[in-house]
Amino acid sequence: MNNNKQKLFEDLLKDYLNEINSKGGIQELLSYLLNIIMNKERELHLSQFDNDKANGYYSRDLITSSGNLNINVPRVRKGNFRPCILPPHYKKCDASFDEFILKLVLNNYSPNKIKMLLNSMNLPYSSEQIEELKDELYQKSQELINKQLPDNFFVIFIDAYHVQIKDDDIKQIKNSVIYNIIGIDMSGKKGHF
Repeated sequence: MNNNKQKLFEDLLKDYLNEINSKGGIQELLSYLLNIIMNKERELHLSQFDNDKANGYYSRDLITSSGNLNINVPRVRKGNFRPCILPPHYKKCDASFDEFILKLVLNNYSPNKIKMLLNSMNLPYSSEQIEELKDELYQKSQELINKQLPDNFFVIFIDAYHVQIKDDDIKQIKNSVIYNIIGIDMSGKKGHF
């Protein structure tokens, strides 16, 4: 490898190594799942109110034990919608909220377990609406789990974040790992998985 290419490669590596942060990967994943839930909540709301329409998003930082999550909260034109999954205005998330999100990510829940988890949140939805939320979450979680890494990466960095979570089935704390994967393709562009 000539000196220019080697220097370019070393600079790329330094930049991307500085960006790798397991906790950051967790925050990105949690934000992704929350955005899915909130979008489905808006869809459910709009199905009940024919005269209302979706009206974009606003950004919000949600403080959790996993750090600040940057989420896009969906809006409606009439202004009478707020995702129920969010904690009250100006309130930090409590431990039960953090546990809910981590369980979704870590436990690869079956559809029935996701439904039980949603019901435990006491969301103000009918059983049919909980069923729709469950289906959406299960589908998206399966997409994440089964996502294939592209084969055109020059280099892949894998980092792991270790957490402990309570398993309600066996009434014990179990160790779990969330992987953060960043790849660099042949043109030097970053991909996050």
